[in-house]
Amino acid sequence: MQIIKHIEIIDGQARIRGRNLEAKMVARMHLWEKKSVEEVMEHYGLSAAEVHAAIVFYYDNREALDAEYEQNMRLLKEMGTSTQEFRAKIEARKNSSA
Repeated sequence: MQIIKHIEIIDGQARIRGRNLEAKMVARMHLWEKKSVEEVMEHYGLSAAEVHAAIVFYYDNREALDAEYEQNMRLLKEMGTSTQEFRAKIEARKNSSA
C-alpha cells in the first residue's frame, strides 16, 4: 500500500496530497463524528482512497495525534474559549485577509 501517494507532510502536518487539508481532520470526521466514508468524500471532495489513506495515517500515528489534540484542548480551555469560538476567529481572519 502506498499511503505516500495520497498523503504529504507540509510544515510537519500530514495533508491530503495536492490540497490544504489535514489528514487528521479527514480521519476524525469518519472515526469521531461517525460519518461514513462516502459522507467524508462528499464533504471534502475526496476520493475513497484519499479518505482511507487519512484513516490509515491516523491509526499509524494515533497516540501522537491524540496527545496533540488533548494539548490543544487544554490550551483552548486555558484561554477561556471554545473550539467553535476559536474556529470563528480563524474564519474571520481568513475573510478579512481575502
